[in-house]
Amino acid sequence: PVCLAPTTLRCSDCTLYPSQPECEDCCDSVTLTSTFSEFQDPSQYYSQFNGQFTHTGVVHNNHKVYQSDIFTTVCLFYSNSGNWIIYQCADLNTASRWIQAPGTKCVHQATGWVVFSQTTGEDVSDESFSFDCLGKTTTTAKAITSTMTTTTTTTTSTATTTTTTTTTTTSTTTTTSTTTT
Repeated sequence: PVCLAPTTLRCSDCTLYPSQPECEDCCDSVTLTSTFSEFQDPSQYYSQFNGQFTHTGVVHNNHKVYQSDIFTTVCLFYSNSGNWIIYQCADLNTASRWIQAPGTKCVHQATGWVVFSQTTGEDVSDESFSFDCLGKTTTTAKAITSTMTTTTTTTTSTATTTTTTTTTTTSTTTTTSTTTT
């Protein structure tokens, strides 16, 4: 079985369920797109980040490290805190970041990107921000897991014995969406 990030409680048998996000093969090259003004304005630092990021061959925290093809000191990687971040390639163990999104198996599955605005000095949510793999079908899923515990008590009349059995049942409801780029 293949599991999602450590904070997610779901694993899949990829032979039986190949369309689950945790079974997807991650791209070796992704393209950053955003309509956020600081990515569009050539006078802004982030405008240099637009375009392609390519897997360097390095794996950090069991995820591929990508380097900007345009601005080669900038990398996209999976941080020690479990988020995708964009920051300097020289320090993959940093807690600092310019841009981040919650962790996923592959970066092109990530949503909820937050950009540290160079002009306002504040974090800004950028719903337009994404990394795309050309020609790749992307599967994203949100799993809702609930746990129910029941206790059964059985008394045997031949002896004064009480047996208590606790059963824990976990159910998962998954919403899956598929996008082809």
